[in-house]
Amino acid sequence: EDESMQKASDIPLYICNFFANFVNNIQKIELNMRYMNRHKEGEKKSRFGYKLLKPLFFIMTENTNSETVNFTKLFKIFRRKLTQILIYNIKSSKQGWLKSIYLNDMFLCEILNGIQIINKSVILSSIFKQFVIINPYDSIPIFIRNNQLIFQQNGWNLHHSTYHHPKRGVASKNCLLITPQ
Repeated sequence: EDESMQKASDIPLYICNFFANFVNNIQKIELNMRYMNRHKEGEKKSRFGYKLLKPLFFIMTENTNSETVNFTKLFKIFRRKLTQILIYNIKSSKQGWLKSIYLNDMFLCEILNGIQIINKSVILSSIFKQFVIINPYDSIPIFIRNNQLIFQQNGWNLHHSTYHHPKRGVASKNCLLITPQ
């Protein structure tokens, strides 16, 4: 590669340091799928979505049933203080929880990859508390029945539980909690 092209593509050190300091202080990631799947749909109310950023943090195919969160990438970026990842879909507290994400093979593979990263990291393994998946498309009891053993073999447990969102003031009884043993 041409030396001038190499220099032009380098990210300045101060930008790298700024980004590192920013991500090192993130403790909780909330992914509201409503906004991950939107771009300008709420423009009249000055509400924009993150659809253009979605490919950075999701493994995507043309079939939306086959997309999932890229947990591997999240744990490589947010590796210092992250304690929780929360995935849900809600428009407003009044309307309640909508379907959020599929618990398919792609999800299973990626969540297990993320768990392996946590397990290998001294920092993450000591502070990460839980994944919370609110109101997934698929059956939580079936997902637990089919996959509990593989999670336990990796030092984690699956629970069908209730989750109360502290800021939104609403609860869901259809929650998948994934926690370390």
